[in-house]
Amino acid sequence: MSFGQSTATYTITSTSAVTTSGTAPSGSSATYSQTYTTAKQITSGKTATLTLSGYAGYKITSIVLSMHSNASAGAGSLSVVAGSTTIASVPTATAFSNASWYGSYTSSYVNVTKTPTVYTVQTGESVVITITGSTNSLFIQSYAITYEAATAAPSITSSLTATGTVGSAFSYTITGSNTPTSYNATGLPAGLSINTSTGVISGTPTTAATTNVTISATNATGTGSATLALTVNAAATSKKILWDGLHAETESSADWCVDADTYVSGWNTSGTCTTGSEGTPQQTPTPAQSGITSGTTEDYWTGGNSAWAVALAKAGYTIESLTPCSGAITYGNGSNAQDLSNYSVFIVNEPNTVFTAAEKQQCLIL
Repeated sequence: MSFGQSTATYTITSTSAVTTSGTAPSGSSATYSQTYTTAKQITSGKTATLTLSGYAGYKITSIVLSMHSNASAGAGSLSVVAGSTTIASVPTATAFSNASWYGSYTSSYVNVTKTPTVYTVQTGESVVITITGSTNSLFIQSYAITYEAATAAPSITSSLTATGTVGSAFSYTITGSNTPTSYNATGLPAGLSINTSTGVISGTPTTAATTNVTISATNATGTGSATLALTVNAAATSKKILWDGLHAETESSADWCVDADTYVSGWNTSGTCTTGSEGTPQQTPTPAQSGITSGTTEDYWTGGNSAWAVALAKAGYTIESLTPCSGAITYGNGSNAQDLSNYSVFIVNEPNTVFTAAEKQQCLIL
């Protein structure tokens, strides 16, 4: 008998009574009945039944029956049922000489040991042990029941809230008390799955939403569950602003750009993009935006829109200008590094050339 286990022995004293010795669960009881008139004997078609009450919360780990047969005959079956669950049995009309019983006929009492299926007796359930004779005769004089307190079913101990982001790897681990052996999760958002052995929920979510996911942990006693509020946020939108530089915003004396401290190509007084003296709005203004702090002055860059752009940079936006002459206004064109789909806002400040119909259409899509 292992540590933590106890044994109660029920000894038959008549066709309708047993005495109890050893250690039975507190508050438990036992009743006995048999259908043959001689105590302890079970003939063909007759039964002997021991009913145990008050074993809720315990697992029966061993049943030792003190039995014998006739010297050269005796057969029957055994049924051990906890509630509605059969936890041990011997098939109908099995000879006592079969290993399912003792392995040989004997007219002396011997121990027939059965190891039940692991099961925790639930509140209100009885354990019923029935021996049914099929060939004369079987004899039973006592039942030794070894039992132990069952480990409780798991309780979920991991956080009941979790957050992920569309398109980003997600991982959450279910944990539980009382040594879970398996896990489950139902109602997971698209893109996520559960490893039932480790309890890890992982994957890449595809849809922004808050979902109530039923998570559970299981051991030999039962299953504990809880509701996980799993929030998947939309992927962060790129906070980028693009200033137009294609439509002569710097023509003549105009300077409606963020930064124009190079003189490579620009706009002449006729609104034609050409090499000349006009300032060219740079795609990435200099000095670098990373140098801007809360105290940076509005003339950090050299264009007429420097103050505006510096304020936006302080608010967390990335500033770029659409390269004049060679740039293009598109939406959804993956080959264009400055495609409008990459930006939150497109700023056009006092253009001096007309937008084409195609450019207007791309701006409307944004």
